[in-house]
Amino acid sequence: MARTMTRGAGAVLAVTLATMGLAGCAAEDSNEALDAYVEQERAVAASSPDIGEIYNDITIEPVYPAGVTVTYTYADPIDAGEASAYFDQLVGSFDQECAQQVFPAMREFGVEGDLEAGFAFANPDGSMLWEYTCESA
Repeated sequence: MARTMTRGAGAVLAVTLATMGLAGCAAEDSNEALDAYVEQERAVAASSPDIGEIYNDITIEPVYPAGVTVTYTYADPIDAGEASAYFDQLVGSFDQECAQQVFPAMREFGVEGDLEAGFAFANPDGSMLWEYTCESA
């Protein structure tokens, strides 16, 4: 289990960087900007090599007016207690990635206000393993 969780966590941070660290043109309003940001990140997530190997799916949804939620659904079941304890240790890494990568990219797309980025991890049956939200303010 530890090997799977460690490998999964490395993949999570790599996918987070790859899928949420891109920048593009600013849109006319914040909702349009958020939609553009989400579409770009969905395109990157769809090409992730972790799809099918570690995760069945990575979904990225807008949370208006200035947030996004990324849900990682594992390909194989993970023990909920072990996952929670493991991911709790990574909160600082998630906060750092949000501050250094995610929020600057969202702002470059023109997303305004207090930004949020939520991360959720689920088993293949849909049961939630762990959730966390970074906030810019």
